[in-house]
Amino acid sequence: MFYKDIFSGVKHDWSLNNQTHIQQSLQDDGLIILENITSKEDFLAQISHLGEIVYHFDSTEDGLTHIVNYAETHNRADAALSNRLGLTQGALTPHTDRSGLETPPSLLAFWIESQSHNGGSSLFVDSHLVFEELSVINPEATQILTRPNSVIFKSEKGLLESSIFEIDQQNLYVRFRFDKMVYFSTEVSQVMPDLLKMIEKCTIRRKLGAGNGYILNNRRWLHGRTHFFGDRSAYRLLMK
Repeated sequence: MFYKDIFSGVKHDWSLNNQTHIQQSLQDDGLIILENITSKEDFLAQISHLGEIVYHFDSTEDGLTHIVNYAETHNRADAALSNRLGLTQGALTPHTDRSGLETPPSLLAFWIESQSHNGGSSLFVDSHLVFEELSVINPEATQILTRPNSVIFKSEKGLLESSIFEIDQQNLYVRFRFDKMVYFSTEVSQVMPDLLKMIEKCTIRRKLGAGNGYILNNRRWLHGRTHFFGDRSAYRLLMK
Protein backbone atom coordinates (compact mmCIF):
# COMPACT_ATOMS: atom_id res chain seq x y z
CA MET A 1 0.00 0.00 0.00
CA PHE A 2 1.25 3.46 -0.93
CA TYR A 3 0.08 7.02 -0.47
CA LYS A 4 0.83 10.20 -2.38
CA ASP A 5 0.73 13.83 -1.33
CA ILE A 6 -2.00 15.57 -3.31
CA PHE A 7 0.14 18.60 -4.22
CA SER A 8 3.67 17.22 -4.56
CA GLY A 9 2.67 13.81 -5.92
CA VAL A 10 5.52 12.22 -3.96
CA LYS A 11 4.79 8.53 -3.30
CA HIS A 12 5.44 6.96 0.10
CA ASP A 13 5.34 3.35 1.24
CA TRP A 14 2.65 3.22 3.92
CA SER A 15 4.45 0.49 5.87
CA LEU A 16 7.67 2.49 6.05
CA ASN A 17 6.10 5.65 7.45
CA ASN A 18 4.87 6.00 11.01
CA GLN A 19 1.54 7.41 12.04
CA THR A 20 3.07 10.78 12.91
CA HIS A 21 4.27 11.33 9.32
CA ILE A 22 0.88 10.41 7.87
CA GLN A 23 -0.94 12.63 10.37
CA GLN A 24 1.43 15.48 9.50
CA SER A 25 0.68 15.08 5.79
CA LEU A 26 -3.04 15.25 6.54
CA GLN A 27 -2.53 18.27 8.76
CA ASP A 28 -0.43 20.15 6.20
CA ASP A 29 -2.29 19.38 2.97
CA GLY A 30 -5.48 17.74 4.21
CA LEU A 31 -5.63 15.10 1.48
CA ILE A 32 -3.58 12.06 0.48
CA ILE A 33 -4.18 9.58 -2.36
CA LEU A 34 -4.02 5.85 -1.59
CA GLU A 35 -2.78 3.15 -3.96
CA ASN A 36 -2.56 -0.65 -4.06
CA ILE A 37 -5.11 -1.59 -1.39
CA THR A 38 -5.97 -5.24 -1.90
CA SER A 39 -9.26 -5.67 0.01
CA LYS A 40 -11.70 -3.94 2.32
CA GLU A 41 -10.09 -5.84 5.20
CA ASP A 42 -6.69 -4.44 4.20
CA PHE A 43 -8.23 -0.97 3.90
CA LEU A 44 -9.80 -1.14 7.36
CA ALA A 45 -6.69 -2.60 9.01
CA GLN A 46 -4.37 0.05 7.56
CA ILE A 47 -6.64 3.07 8.10
CA SER A 48 -8.66 2.56 11.26
CA HIS A 49 -5.77 3.43 13.62
CA LEU A 50 -5.85 7.05 12.43
CA GLY A 51 -8.84 7.91 14.60
CA GLU A 52 -11.98 6.81 16.38
CA ILE A 53 -14.55 5.35 13.98
CA VAL A 54 -17.75 7.36 13.48
CA TYR A 55 -20.64 5.09 12.56
CA HIS A 56 -23.11 6.02 9.83
CA PHE A 57 -26.73 4.87 9.66
CA ASP A 58 -25.78 2.88 6.52
CA SER A 59 -22.51 1.45 7.88
CA THR A 60 -21.92 -2.11 9.05
CA GLU A 61 -20.56 -3.17 12.44
CA ASP A 62 -16.98 -2.52 11.37
CA GLY A 63 -17.81 1.10 10.49
CA LEU A 64 -17.53 0.67 6.71
CA THR A 65 -20.27 1.94 4.43
CA HIS A 66 -20.56 0.14 1.09
CA ILE A 67 -20.97 2.85 -1.57
CA VAL A 68 -22.73 1.12 -4.43
CA ASN A 69 -25.72 1.84 -6.64
CA TYR A 70 -28.51 0.48 -4.46
CA ALA A 71 -31.07 2.86 -5.92
CA GLU A 72 -30.73 2.21 -9.65
CA THR A 73 -34.48 1.84 -10.14
CA HIS A 74 -35.53 4.32 -7.45
CA ASN A 75 -36.43 7.97 -7.85
CA ARG A 76 -33.43 10.28 -7.39
CA ALA A 77 -35.63 12.78 -5.55
CA ASP A 78 -36.57 10.12 -2.99
CA ALA A 79 -32.89 9.25 -2.54
CA ALA A 80 -32.14 12.94 -1.96
CA LEU A 81 -34.85 13.27 0.68
CA SER A 82 -33.58 10.18 2.52
CA ASN A 83 -29.96 11.43 2.39
CA ARG A 84 -28.89 8.53 0.16
CA LEU A 85 -27.79 10.25 -3.04
CA GLY A 86 -24.39 8.62 -2.60
CA LEU A 87 -26.04 5.25 -3.15
CA THR A 88 -27.16 6.14 -6.67
CA GLN A 89 -25.29 6.55 -9.97
CA GLY A 90 -25.78 10.30 -9.87
CA ALA A 91 -23.19 13.03 -9.64
CA LEU A 92 -22.52 14.43 -6.18
CA THR A 93 -21.79 18.12 -5.69
CA PRO A 94 -18.65 18.53 -3.55
CA HIS A 95 -19.75 18.47 0.07
CA THR A 96 -18.86 17.83 3.71
CA ASP A 97 -19.79 14.37 4.94
CA ARG A 98 -22.26 14.36 7.87
CA SER A 99 -22.64 18.13 7.70
CA GLY A 100 -25.81 17.89 9.80
CA LEU A 101 -23.95 16.70 12.88
CA GLU A 102 -22.87 19.22 15.50
CA THR A 103 -19.27 18.11 14.92
CA PRO A 104 -18.77 16.38 11.55
CA PRO A 105 -16.13 13.61 11.37
CA SER A 106 -12.63 15.02 11.00
CA LEU A 107 -11.38 12.31 8.61
CA LEU A 108 -12.95 10.51 5.67
CA ALA A 109 -11.24 7.50 4.08
CA PHE A 110 -12.48 6.08 0.76
CA TRP A 111 -11.41 2.98 -1.16
CA ILE A 112 -12.55 1.95 -4.64
CA GLU A 113 -13.03 -1.80 -4.93
CA SER A 114 -14.11 -1.65 -8.58
CA GLN A 115 -14.41 1.35 -10.88
CA SER A 116 -17.00 2.00 -13.56
CA HIS A 117 -15.85 2.19 -17.19
CA ASN A 118 -17.60 5.52 -17.68
CA GLY A 119 -17.68 8.36 -15.16
CA GLY A 120 -17.20 8.02 -11.43
CA SER A 121 -14.31 10.47 -11.17
CA SER A 122 -13.59 11.79 -7.68
CA LEU A 123 -13.88 15.54 -7.09
CA PHE A 124 -11.85 17.40 -4.46
CA VAL A 125 -12.11 21.05 -3.39
CA ASP A 126 -9.81 22.77 -0.90
CA SER A 127 -12.12 25.08 1.06
CA HIS A 128 -9.15 27.18 2.20
CA LEU A 129 -8.46 28.08 -1.42
CA VAL A 130 -12.16 28.73 -2.07
CA PHE A 131 -12.35 31.11 0.88
CA GLU A 132 -9.15 32.91 -0.13
CA GLU A 133 -10.23 33.37 -3.75
CA LEU A 134 -13.75 34.40 -2.76
CA SER A 135 -12.40 37.01 -0.37
CA VAL A 136 -10.74 38.72 -3.35
CA ILE A 137 -13.73 38.88 -5.70
CA ASN A 138 -16.47 39.29 -3.08
CA PRO A 139 -15.23 40.11 0.45
CA GLU A 140 -18.79 40.61 1.70
CA ALA A 141 -19.63 37.03 0.72
CA THR A 142 -17.02 35.61 3.10
CA GLN A 143 -18.57 37.64 5.94
CA ILE A 144 -22.03 36.31 5.12
CA LEU A 145 -20.81 32.72 4.79
CA THR A 146 -19.20 32.83 8.26
CA ARG A 147 -22.32 34.28 9.92
CA PRO A 148 -23.59 31.95 12.70
CA ASN A 149 -26.98 30.26 12.25
CA SER A 150 -27.27 31.35 8.62
CA VAL A 151 -27.74 27.79 7.33
CA ILE A 152 -29.93 24.91 8.52
CA PHE A 153 -28.59 21.40 7.88
CA LYS A 154 -30.86 18.37 8.00
CA SER A 155 -29.93 14.85 9.09
CA GLU A 156 -31.62 11.81 10.63
CA LYS A 157 -30.89 13.47 14.00
CA GLY A 158 -32.94 16.58 13.16
CA LEU A 159 -32.02 20.15 12.24
CA LEU A 160 -28.78 21.99 12.96
CA GLU A 161 -28.22 25.74 12.63
CA SER A 162 -24.68 26.66 11.62
CA SER A 163 -22.69 28.41 8.87
CA ILE A 164 -20.82 27.29 5.76
CA PHE A 165 -17.48 28.60 7.00
CA GLU A 166 -16.40 28.80 10.62
CA ILE A 167 -13.33 30.55 11.98
CA ASP A 168 -12.17 29.14 15.30
CA GLN A 169 -9.08 30.94 16.58
CA GLN A 170 -6.63 30.41 13.70
CA ASN A 171 -8.49 27.54 12.03
CA LEU A 172 -10.92 27.73 9.13
CA TYR A 173 -13.53 24.99 8.88
CA VAL A 174 -16.11 24.24 6.19
CA ARG A 175 -19.55 22.65 6.43
CA PHE A 176 -21.30 22.46 3.06
CA ARG A 177 -23.83 20.57 1.01
CA PHE A 178 -26.04 21.64 -1.88
CA ASP A 179 -29.09 19.39 -2.05
CA LYS A 180 -32.48 18.89 -0.41
CA MET A 181 -30.94 18.43 3.05
CA VAL A 182 -30.03 22.09 3.60
CA TYR A 183 -31.74 25.49 3.86
CA PHE A 184 -29.96 28.80 3.28
CA SER A 185 -30.83 32.22 4.66
CA THR A 186 -31.75 34.91 2.12
CA GLU A 187 -28.31 36.50 2.34
CA VAL A 188 -26.51 33.18 1.91
CA SER A 189 -28.74 32.35 -1.08
CA GLN A 190 -27.77 35.66 -2.69
CA VAL A 191 -24.03 34.89 -2.57
CA MET A 192 -24.45 31.18 -3.39
CA PRO A 193 -23.84 31.67 -7.17
CA ASP A 194 -20.41 33.18 -6.42
CA LEU A 195 -19.60 30.36 -4.00
CA LEU A 196 -20.64 27.64 -6.46
CA LYS A 197 -18.57 29.22 -9.23
CA MET A 198 -15.54 29.31 -6.95
CA ILE A 199 -16.06 25.70 -5.90
CA GLU A 200 -16.19 24.71 -9.57
CA LYS A 201 -13.05 26.74 -10.32
CA CYS A 202 -11.11 25.11 -7.47
CA THR A 203 -12.25 21.53 -8.16
CA ILE A 204 -9.59 18.85 -8.70
CA ARG A 205 -10.83 15.85 -10.70
CA ARG A 206 -9.18 12.42 -10.44
CA LYS A 207 -10.33 9.16 -12.01
CA LEU A 208 -9.06 6.69 -9.43
CA GLY A 209 -8.77 3.05 -10.47
CA ALA A 210 -9.68 -0.10 -8.57
CA GLY A 211 -7.51 -0.56 -5.48
CA ASN A 212 -6.98 3.17 -5.02
CA GLY A 213 -8.62 5.72 -2.77
CA TYR A 214 -7.97 8.68 -0.53
CA ILE A 215 -8.04 10.08 2.99
CA LEU A 216 -9.09 13.68 3.51
CA ASN A 217 -9.68 16.23 6.23
CA ASN A 218 -13.47 16.41 6.15
CA ARG A 219 -13.50 19.83 7.83
CA ARG A 220 -11.27 21.32 5.11
CA TRP A 221 -11.78 19.41 1.86
CA LEU A 222 -15.09 18.99 0.05
CA HIS A 223 -15.47 15.82 -1.98
CA GLY A 224 -17.88 14.60 -4.64
CA ARG A 225 -18.02 12.56 -7.82
CA THR A 226 -19.19 12.65 -11.40
CA HIS A 227 -22.13 10.58 -12.68
CA PHE A 228 -21.18 7.02 -13.59
CA PHE A 229 -22.55 4.22 -15.73
CA GLY A 230 -22.20 0.52 -14.95
CA ASP A 231 -20.95 -1.19 -11.83
CA ARG A 232 -18.91 0.71 -9.24
CA SER A 233 -18.14 -0.46 -5.71
CA ALA A 234 -16.40 1.51 -2.95
CA TYR A 235 -16.10 1.63 0.82
CA ARG A 236 -16.05 4.65 3.13
CA LEU A 237 -14.82 5.02 6.70
CA LEU A 238 -15.47 8.10 8.85
CA MET A 239 -13.28 8.94 11.84
CA LYS A 240 -12.70 11.63 14.43
